[in-house]
Amino acid sequence: MRSENTFSSAAQQFVKEHASAKTRRWKETARLLGLSPLDLETIPGGLADRWHDKPITEISTDDVYALVDEARRQGIPGIGRRNTGLSEARARAMFSCLSKMFAWLVGHRRTKTNPCIGISRPAAPPARERVLSDSEIRWFWRACDTLGSPFGPLLKILLVTGARLNEVAQMTRHELSEDGSTWMLSGARTKNRRSHTLVLPQLAQEILGEVKVISSEAAILFSTNGRTHVSGFSKMKARLDREMQALAGKEIPQWRLHDLRRTAATGMARAGADLHVIERALNHVSGSFGGIVAVYQRHKFEVEVKDALGAWSRLLCSIVNTEQEI
Repeated sequence: MRSENTFSSAAQQFVKEHASAKTRRWKETARLLGLSPLDLETIPGGLADRWHDKPITEISTDDVYALVDEARRQGIPGIGRRNTGLSEARARAMFSCLSKMFAWLVGHRRTKTNPCIGISRPAAPPARERVLSDSEIRWFWRACDTLGSPFGPLLKILLVTGARLNEVAQMTRHELSEDGSTWMLSGARTKNRRSHTLVLPQLAQEILGEVKVISSEAAILFSTNGRTHVSGFSKMKARLDREMQALAGKEIPQWRLHDLRRTAATGMARAGADLHVIERALNHVSGSFGGIVAVYQRHKFEVEVKDALGAWSRLLCSIVNTEQEI
């Protein structure tokens, strides 16, 4: 019987008892540790395979440093890399995963030290500031029409609501009110584990009405088969970029899907919404609602958020419907 203090056993227990129960991105954590999210079995060539019988008490700071540097230069063990060259993002992901796992192991008295302590955390990326211009918004909107359902409506909802990609992509009919005017997200579906309710503007309701119904019995809204939510966002984004550039007749500066969230927040501000209302609309718990304010400020600002989204949707319609290109 394998000792519970080997790396592979400890990694399985960490994912099973902590990561899968308390973190949204536990599947990524499992893969980084070399475990399949489906059954927590060892991924060939992954970290759990490499350190299969290695006692966790014998994993040193040098071991962790070498692994993080390998992730930076060559990729995560057992996982194919998407890009060539150095990647601080891979290094950060590997370091963060191991640091959290060993902190959990120390807390449960499985080991006395965290070998990640003393290693410099890989540098965080600079804060992004990319916001789509009005012309880019028009090209984006028309490109969404070209993509059609389900991706076109999904992308439009991202811009109208400022919601996160996974929150929209995994939307179900059960989360919508009977008349489709309200979207109710449970804490299990949000990044910060806090429930979030949005009264959808008319524009969003109309967009959701355009989604092609795969099956009248399907609960998942954005789906191509009626059984699973859409995926393949990298390929979809590449196609979207091609469509936008064809409409623009020129190359468009690089942007990410998450920039739609920032664009929506900026649009709400342009439409007159206050910062604290925008943060509520985005379901932020930092900024105006961080620290002690989060403990004592319980007002949901639901009416104010409704008005902010409505004002932004009207501004968005005026942007999309103008013919001027700059």
